[in-house]
Amino acid sequence: MKLLSKILFLILIVISMSSAVFAEEILILFDASVSMNEDFYGSPKYVVAIREAKKFLSTLDNNRSIGLRTIGIKVDEQVLNYVMNPASMCKATQLDVPIRKGNNQYINTALDSILPLGTTPLEYSLRTAINSDFSYGSDLKHIVLITDGAESCDADPCRFIRQVMQKRKDIRIDVIAISVNNNDFLQLKCLTDATSGIITNIKNPQELPKAYSEILAQPSINNTASNYSRPSVNNTATSYSQPSVNNVTPAYVQSEKQTKAILYKTIYFDTYD
Repeated sequence: MKLLSKILFLILIVISMSSAVFAEEILILFDASVSMNEDFYGSPKYVVAIREAKKFLSTLDNNRSIGLRTIGIKVDEQVLNYVMNPASMCKATQLDVPIRKGNNQYINTALDSILPLGTTPLEYSLRTAINSDFSYGSDLKHIVLITDGAESCDADPCRFIRQVMQKRKDIRIDVIAISVNNNDFLQLKCLTDATSGIITNIKNPQELPKAYSEILAQPSINNTASNYSRPSVNNTATSYSQPSVNNVTPAYVQSEKQTKAILYKTIYFDTYD
């Protein structure tokens, strides 16, 4: 009788393991730095990216666990701090919508509030997202980065992600790049290569719906993250090395000037064309 009980117990364990649901959590990491105000076929880049993201979210299964983090400064109590201390822009990122099911409409609302300002602390944003935004029990931490450029601060996101992936296999980064130059593309591609993700460099707004669909339409994998691999883009150079920052004006200094100009226009004219 004891032997039969043990056999039945083992059978129940096997059944429970085979029927376990793969848990993927998705974080949209949206670049809301000042450069996203640049024109992209008649509209600012961020407007185009948000418009297509909202269209796609309206079709996405609301039971997917998804959240939103933005890179860049908020037009609120943070503004004075960043203008007075521009170097602090290199820590400018915030979790706008925590990851959970039923979030699609909340993310739409948060996207509508974006006004791009500041710079792109990509490594800091990735580090914060990986360490803070995902639940412990998720099988795959899936970051979807939407950006028009690479790291703006004195940091190396590629090196950081490579170090992380030496110890864990539950992270994937996919990138929707909006008309980025070749050097920025190489840094972003390093992130996807290290995590078996994909990168798409969007050249016009018509390419965005397909990019969103390829990355988010279906759950990424159906068993475990460690068994997953996807091809990365192979139609360009594949080697990346962090450029030296010696004797180079930090990008956050350039972004500070742009940010102040936009803040002035926003405060006094209440618009950004």
